[in-house]
Amino acid sequence: MEQRSSFNPRVRTLSLLPFLFAMLVLQSGNLFAQPCQLPAPTNLATSNVTSCSVTYSWKKVANAKKYKVKYQKVGDVGWSGSTTTKDTFYTFSGLQSFTKYTFSVQASCNSGGVGASATINQKTVKCTLPVSISALSISPVEEQISVETICPFDTLYCHYGASAVSLNLSTYSLSSTVALTGLQPGTKYFFQVSTCPIKSNNFTAIDSFTTIASRPNIILIVLDDARFDHYSCNGAPDFMQTPNIDRIANEGVNFKNSFVVHSECGPSRATIATGVYTVRHKVYDNIHPYLLDSTLALLPQVMNQNGYYTALVGKTHQIYTYDGGYFNYWLEYESSVNENKHTFNFNGTDKTIKGYDTDIMSDSTVSVISNAPQPYFIQLGYRAPHDPLNPAPQYDTAFADEVIDLGIDTSQFTQNYPSFLYQLGGGALADAHEAKKNIRETLEMLLSVDDGVGKILNELEEKGELENTMVIFTSDNGHLMGEHSLDAKRFAYEQSMRVPLFIRYPQWFSPGSIDNSNMALNIDYMPTILDAAGISQDTFGFDGESLRNFYTGSDSRNTFYYHYWYSPEGSWVNLPPIKAVRDQQYVFIDYGCQSDTVEEFFDLVNDSLQMNNLINNSAYSSLINGYRSMLLSMADQLGDTLTDTQLNCTLANPVYNRQEVVIRDMNAVVYPNPFSGDFNVRNFGDGLINLSITDELGKLMNEYTVSGNSQYSIRIPAPGLYFLKVTEAGSKTTQVVKLVAQ
Repeated sequence: MEQRSSFNPRVRTLSLLPFLFAMLVLQSGNLFAQPCQLPAPTNLATSNVTSCSVTYSWKKVANAKKYKVKYQKVGDVGWSGSTTTKDTFYTFSGLQSFTKYTFSVQASCNSGGVGASATINQKTVKCTLPVSISALSISPVEEQISVETICPFDTLYCHYGASAVSLNLSTYSLSSTVALTGLQPGTKYFFQVSTCPIKSNNFTAIDSFTTIASRPNIILIVLDDARFDHYSCNGAPDFMQTPNIDRIANEGVNFKNSFVVHSECGPSRATIATGVYTVRHKVYDNIHPYLLDSTLALLPQVMNQNGYYTALVGKTHQIYTYDGGYFNYWLEYESSVNENKHTFNFNGTDKTIKGYDTDIMSDSTVSVISNAPQPYFIQLGYRAPHDPLNPAPQYDTAFADEVIDLGIDTSQFTQNYPSFLYQLGGGALADAHEAKKNIRETLEMLLSVDDGVGKILNELEEKGELENTMVIFTSDNGHLMGEHSLDAKRFAYEQSMRVPLFIRYPQWFSPGSIDNSNMALNIDYMPTILDAAGISQDTFGFDGESLRNFYTGSDSRNTFYYHYWYSPEGSWVNLPPIKAVRDQQYVFIDYGCQSDTVEEFFDLVNDSLQMNNLINNSAYSSLINGYRSMLLSMADQLGDTLTDTQLNCTLANPVYNRQEVVIRDMNAVVYPNPFSGDFNVRNFGDGLINLSITDELGKLMNEYTVSGNSQYSIRIPAPGLYFLKVTEAGSKTTQVVKLVAQ
């Protein structure tokens, strides 16, 4: 019999109802939820009331998940701006000014329902003034005033004038920026603005700005023997803080790779004054300033002839003369009677002034700024921190308890160093104790310089001239203070020829700018200053160029030439002339020695302390030859081809690395070189090679023949330089190898 199914559609459908009901409950989450029982929020308050916004706040409601907020104009029926927030405050924006609103808040349950509402009324203000105001100099005769506002506005109004008592000029704009035109260059103006209807007479507090002068004021600050690394912005010890000097760098540009082309006071200051190398200005040392080439134009002379008020304060090393007629004000440091009594040449008359010399120079500079007509050029030459090292009374022993860390580079060279280095005498050497004392007292002296820079910057600010003044901070040269046990300048070592260079000039340099890529030199100072003053440089034939070119990227410099000229001054009569070429990684140094070739070659990337002279490392021979050629080429380009005084000196304790010399064209090897007693020649080829040995005077000592696939050992008992000539038999192929017998 056929079996029938017992399926009943009605029964099956009914059996699904519980399942569908459960699913519906899961999806809705609140099909049978209890109604929201949360109370209305309390402690209602309003704040930050503007013409277009109000901040509404309340006390937190227990168990509230979030809050529903909305508002309406008092008297209206419908609500606006309905939204939710998890905070206990909300800012309503887009409101109308001088209008009363009702603000509502309801706590929301986890179920999504809302509790009872609470409301509060608040009237917006009639208008809101700008929250920030800025002034931007467009030109000497135009300024732009820009505002930021919370609320929209129709018109920006501005009252302004040259007196805070009477703002007798007015203008307006339909945007957030208003232009003030027809102003006077270098003049301080006062102003106030409003974004309210003009009839309300509701303006901001009076503010001020100073228009750009037609040409900037320029202050050139030159320290004496100041290193590059004694300022907190350049890595000074933590206890050494120089906030005022740092301000120049932090509000301008810091040229980290800044050098002098001749590390000596007089020659360096002559370079600053002329923009050319020593070979051209001819001030070769500190004792012959009168050799300055009189045909060269001097920096203050050019500035004075182009309408600048010019002033000299401090040390010049007699590069400038009072009777030159190119300074309107003259206070030249001459000598010190004692720590608190100094002689100056004041406008042509000797004058004794009591006080600390750094303070005297700072105060005199402030006085010039206070009284000089614009534009002005001031060259301030601090004597600090040149020896004798005499800190001001308030800073004497300021760092007595501080730890002065000396690096491993304070030890003397032991190999491959110039023979005269530790025979100079005259205070050119410094042991660890002397180095620490000198560093401590130098830093203490620089605290007074920092105070003086602060006075100068403050005076510029008070006169409203800071933004239109180029302030340059630098030094005539650096100074070794224990490095390689030396207490000296003149050398082509980093601490001697590297100097600080900070420039504050907002029209060119953005605050906090750092230039690590270019070599800035003291030959660049005069071109830079003339560029800022708008004075043509075409006729001066500078060796340097405006530093603005490096900052903008229109030009660059990654290599420079250095020449210290021989001087008969004191103990330095024993120091030969020094020529060098330096780039971002290497420095090659050549000393003017008659009796031997004395050179140094340092890898500044891998040996920043210049501990290892690579000149006798044959692995660098090809590279060294390239720098040797570069030095000759740069000297030739500068016309620096005069024969300088040469002294008898050698490379002390020469040490050579040992390596194979490959004779590639003949498939042969000479090894080791340098050697002691014996060296070997290995012939890997099939044919004969002929050898001949001469001494360094060219005298033939011996000849040999080496068969194919064989080795020959040759003994040379006497140390010295020899030359091995290797010639392939039956061929003209020849190679000469320089041998060093130790």
